[in-house]
Amino acid sequence: MSGASVGAFVLIALCWPGLAWACIGPGAAEAMERAQYGGWGSAALTLLAVLAATLFVWSRGLGRGPVAAGWVLVAVHPGLWLGVGDGDCGQARLEGSVLFACMGVALAMWSFWRPPTADPETPITGS
Repeated sequence: MSGASVGAFVLIALCWPGLAWACIGPGAAEAMERAQYGGWGSAALTLLAVLAATLFVWSRGLGRGPVAAGWVLVAVHPGLWLGVGDGDCGQARLEGSVLFACMGVALAMWSFWRPPTADPETPITGS
């Protein structure tokens, strides 16, 4: 096999993963369905966590800046836009969705536990 043919194969594999690494065989449909619903569920969990954090921050009169990052997580969540029909049977969608959900929940937990200062410029004292 020449170097040019190997390079062409690598280029095709990188550009069209659904063509080069098709998701076929027994269990492929179940894996794609699991990734589809797992992505949606993870997106819903992220949305609920960020919404709860936003409502908590607004009710306490805290700065709104940190929860804005949570809304960016919701807007670009892979469970809403990444497909499952490519070569990995939706595994990238599922793993990315879990990662984004973890980040959304971590942001929500941080917003619940951060110090209750109304002005972000006010220093926090020990007493």
